[in-house]
Amino acid sequence: MIQSTEQKSEDKKEDEAGFIKLTHNNMLSRILYPNPVCLLSSEFENTKNIMTITWLTPIDNSAHFMISMNQKRFSSKLVLGSKKFTLNIPTTNLKDVVLEIGSCSGDSVNKFDKFVNIDKNSLDKSLTLIERNTNNNGNFYCFKECCAHLLCIVEKEELNICKGHNILFCKIIEGYVKEGYWQGDRIFIPQNNSELPPYMTFLGSQTFGTTNLLK
Repeated sequence: MIQSTEQKSEDKKEDEAGFIKLTHNNMLSRILYPNPVCLLSSEFENTKNIMTITWLTPIDNSAHFMISMNQKRFSSKLVLGSKKFTLNIPTTNLKDVVLEIGSCSGDSVNKFDKFVNIDKNSLDKSLTLIERNTNNNGNFYCFKECCAHLLCIVEKEELNICKGHNILFCKIIEGYVKEGYWQGDRIFIPQNNSELPPYMTFLGSQTFGTTNLLK
C-alpha cells in the first residue's frame, strides 16, 4: 500500500521528548532487530532445502531457543517432518548469496543443486557442503563458507499461536565455530584487529548490518 505524503509526515512527527511514534504495526518489531542472519538447511524424505531465517532467540543458557517460521515456507514441512535442521551463520561476503537464497522457493528451485558444491572436487558454486553425522539424529548439512553452524532439533511445536507462523521450541545439540570468531571461549564475534569478514544481522527490508565489540 502506498502511503500518502501526509501519512509519512505524521510518522516522522516528534514528540516533546524527541521521539517519533511508530504508527504502522508491521514496523513495531523492527526495534527488536537486529537478529542474526542464518541459512537454515533441512532434509525430509530425501528432499533438501535452504532458507534464510532471522526470527529466532535464545530462551536460556542450556542451548534452548525458539524460532518463528512462516507456514508457507517450503522448509516448514521439512523441519516439521524431520524435527531437525542446521543453522549456518553466513558472513558479509555471502550477502548476495543470502539474498538470492531468500528470493526463491524450494518448491520451484532445488537450492542444493543451485548453490551447494556436493562434490568436494567441485568449487563452482557459492557453498561447500560439510555433512555431519550424529548418533541419534542422523545427518546435518553445514556449509564451509559460513563462520559457524548449529545442529538443532525441534522439541515442541506451537502451530496456532501466531497466525501464519509456526513457533518452534528447539535445542542445539552440537555447535561449531571457526576459531577466529570465538573470543575468550565465550563471545561469538571476530577477533580484534582481524581481517575476517563479520557475520550479518538483519534490520528488515533486505537490509543487513554487522556487530562490533565495544572497547
